[in-house]
Amino acid sequence: MPTYLTPGVYVEEVDTGSKPLAAVGTAVAAFVGFTAKAPSDDPGDPDGLKPRLVTNWSQFERLYGGFAPGVMLPHSVYGYFNNGGGLCYIVRIPRRADSAPSKSLGRTSTGAVAARSI
Repeated sequence: MPTYLTPGVYVEEVDTGSKPLAAVGTAVAAFVGFTAKAPSDDPGDPDGLKPRLVTNWSQFERLYGGFAPGVMLPHSVYGYFNNGGGLCYIVRIPRRADSAPSKSLGRTSTGAVAARSI
């Protein structure tokens, strides 16, 4: 027990035995979209549709092919890593065959809803 020689307010820390939890990251980014190519390193996933953990831009380029015309996902992932992002998951959406066009709703420049083929 310490000896206090002058009157006043004293703060004394007492070890209670339990320690506070260490701060850890709880947020993980996930990107979903089209890529230039599908990963081909997993024989159990020949189409490359399973979510993949990616930790840097070089790994993304090796698995998914990097930048491609008309594909925005690589730009998002590049910006994420370039701005200090850590790990993230990539979920690839496969492209449909051009031989089977489908109907979907889209907006025209006047705001009216019109069917268009993609």
